[in-house]
Amino acid sequence: MRLIWSQPALEDLRGINDYLRQHDPRAAIAVLRFINGKATLLLQFPRLGPALDEAQRYASVSGTAYVLVYAIKHDHVEIHRVYDSRQDWLAGIERL
Repeated sequence: MRLIWSQPALEDLRGINDYLRQHDPRAAIAVLRFINGKATLLLQFPRLGPALDEAQRYASVSGTAYVLVYAIKHDHVEIHRVYDSRQDWLAGIERL
């Protein structure tokens, strides 16, 4: 299995990093490490997160307010988006 980040997910990560770096650069590094750690864990346990629909699942990132929306493919896990769980992130989900 390999990990693939979609373009929207990469943009989400950039936005998270830019925002946090303005307020606390050390927190930005820590949060991005937590996010990457959870994404890597999904390679070992792809069904870790509950299903949103037939194609997508989500996983909360421990120690942060973020949620990864992802899909399991035959040879990879694809991270679709990284959302702030304090917002109405379910409303932003594109159903595949």
